[in-house]
Amino acid sequence: MKIIICLIVVQVFFTLNAVELPPYRPKMLQFCGKKLMKALELVCEGTDINLERELEMLRTSTKRVHISNLNDSCIRCLCYVTGCDLSHGCSQGYCGPFYISRVYWVDAGKPTLPDDNPERKEAFEDCARDYHCSVKIVENYMARFGKDCNKDGITNCFDYMMINHHGDGACTEPLYLTNLGRRRLQLYQQCRL
Repeated sequence: MKIIICLIVVQVFFTLNAVELPPYRPKMLQFCGKKLMKALELVCEGTDINLERELEMLRTSTKRVHISNLNDSCIRCLCYVTGCDLSHGCSQGYCGPFYISRVYWVDAGKPTLPDDNPERKEAFEDCARDYHCSVKIVENYMARFGKDCNKDGITNCFDYMMINHHGDGACTEPLYLTNLGRRRLQLYQQCRL
């Protein structure tokens, strides 16, 4: 039973430390992180669980992040809106089915394929070209920058599509102002039917 409790606490510790906090809270996270690690050591004391190994496995695992209203249907729609060309390599700085840029990937925390190193030169391209890894990039990006772009009181797939199109800073700009924006809006409406 103590092993199960320990593993649950490890998962909670990892989740709390993986959350992107606002800039005014880094000292709080640093302080709480140390306290949580000490508590974690106490909870897991007497078990044969290697805490460092467990935390590293959680950090590098391919488990998906849960973001409200960003379900598989929405992910498929986001892909559809960007073209979802599974054979697309990289062109003009954009890679894979979601046409992800290196800056987007960095902002998403540099996810990689399993056992890859984010500092490897081709890690971005390899992840962005792989559908499942590119989904991780999109999920991480939305976890960090997701917000209610159209101010309707709900952060949903439409907002994620706006963020994907404009980036995190300008997602409130209407899509109908550009040809590409109008095209993406049309594709979004098609996939949401």
